[in-house]
Amino acid sequence: MNKSELAHIRGLDEQGNINKPFDTKKKPKVPWRTLLANSNMWYIMAAYACYNYCLYFFVTWLPTYLVDYRHFSLVKMGLFASLPLFAGVIGDTVGGIITDKILEKTKNTKFARKVVAITP
Repeated sequence: MNKSELAHIRGLDEQGNINKPFDTKKKPKVPWRTLLANSNMWYIMAAYACYNYCLYFFVTWLPTYLVDYRHFSLVKMGLFASLPLFAGVIGDTVGGIITDKILEKTKNTKFARKVVAITP
């Protein structure tokens, strides 16, 4: 690696010197107070909590239920257990398209994202 590549990767300081490598053994401090005081962070945490709960349900409980109580074969269970996840993919895609359309009309990013996020 030559000097110009290293300068591009690490960047330059105010004097034009190549920055020193980052110490990977030193753990960075997490600004917990800043993170937890931000309302957007709470929305993100709530969204991931709901997402993870649903994902856990569809990946663990539903296949077991279909095989043990509905006596589905493994192939049939795979098909039916994947349908809610496939519907989620379709919903995510359509939601993204709708968000873009609302953004084009309103030019308000915050509004466009929130409308699609809270609409069932």
